[in-house]
Amino acid sequence: MKHVTFTFFVLLSSIFLAAVSCQDHEIAPQPPTLKTIEFQSISSPRTIIFKLELTNSDGVPIKEYGILMQPLNLPLPVIDPLYGDSGVTKILFDNPASAGLNSKQVPNPEIPVSFYRAFAVLESGAIVYGNTISDVNQ
Repeated sequence: MKHVTFTFFVLLSSIFLAAVSCQDHEIAPQPPTLKTIEFQSISSPRTIIFKLELTNSDGVPIKEYGILMQPLNLPLPVIDPLYGDSGVTKILFDNPASAGLNSKQVPNPEIPVSFYRAFAVLESGAIVYGNTISDVNQ
């Protein structure tokens, strides 16, 4: 009888420990991936269309997104413009961020472009960047 009681106790303890130790762990959503796409220049009327591709958004909320642009007229151009850097122009996209191609038309741009790249500020405050492209607005 003692052997059955001990076996029952071990079995009951094992079930209890397994139930207490097993917890569902949430997998943190992955931040979106951004790809900067070469801008399109239209001469009449003078307009630049900036483009970016958003993938793997995984439902992560985006507060703002767009293009960071470093003009040529600075003595030391920043090759990889960062959000909040001095001399970097921020072009915010108007439409809500969505997976796929997103674009923004900038009529009559006054600033020549040197280096630019896509960015997104997540709800958490983290900033995600796309690749940097170098080009000159003619």
